[in-house]
Amino acid sequence: MGIAYVRGVYERNMSPASEVSSGYPRIYQVKRRIRINALLFLAVAPTVAAIISGKQHQADLLGPAILFIVGMLLAASVFRARITLSDSAIESRSLFGRKRLGRDQILGKREYIGWGPYGGVRTITIAPKEASLPAVKFDRNYAFDDFFFDWLKQLPDLSSPQK
Repeated sequence: MGIAYVRGVYERNMSPASEVSSGYPRIYQVKRRIRINALLFLAVAPTVAAIISGKQHQADLLGPAILFIVGMLLAASVFRARITLSDSAIESRSLFGRKRLGRDQILGKREYIGWGPYGGVRTITIAPKEASLPAVKFDRNYAFDDFFFDWLKQLPDLSSPQK
């Protein structure tokens, strides 16, 4: 993968949707503020735990070590996660794998609000036509643009009641 290709992908992802005629592939990462928060947690949490514990015994280092491991997993999952929209498919990648649906395999979309420890999280599910295919699920914590939302609007809405 050359620098010109990477630069082209970057420019397509940074251009407004109106300026992009066929801007595929589109790669959406987790929002920058969430990635920065993951790094801050990775850097600060073990230090704070070590200061609080006072490092008097070897066993006291277990808390900071656990927080460091949790921070590493959090940061790795945030930096690995991405949604890729191509002219033929949508793909969701995470720390634990990927899920891909071709355009001809998509039944529609569902949007719902799930409640977490910090309030409501809007989740989008791209449902497959066949039950054997994986559903592609993601939340609004990605840096989506108008191009993505225009693509999403074209899918049938399965969360609204049938007329």
